[in-house]
Amino acid sequence: MGSLSLSHLLLIIVVVLLVFGAGRLPRLMGDLAKGLKSFREGMKDEETSDSVSTHKLAAKPTPLAKNPAKKRLAAKPKK
Repeated sequence: MGSLSLSHLLLIIVVVLLVFGAGRLPRLMGDLAKGLKSFREGMKDEETSDSVSTHKLAAKPTPLAKNPAKKRLAAKPKK
């Protein structure tokens, strides 16, 4: 009962053809394929931009403050 047999798949295809029509179905599938392609390209661009920005961040070391303890001690008010 939980598996799809050949007769179930044929019934689903017939219903889809009746609902969308034979002319609209290829156009819908083409639009779906274009959407998936642009999504994949966007994910690929995102990965490359993340790796480039990570390399840029890793390439620049942050400057260390000179004697940060003296600055903290100087900022405390004396009693």
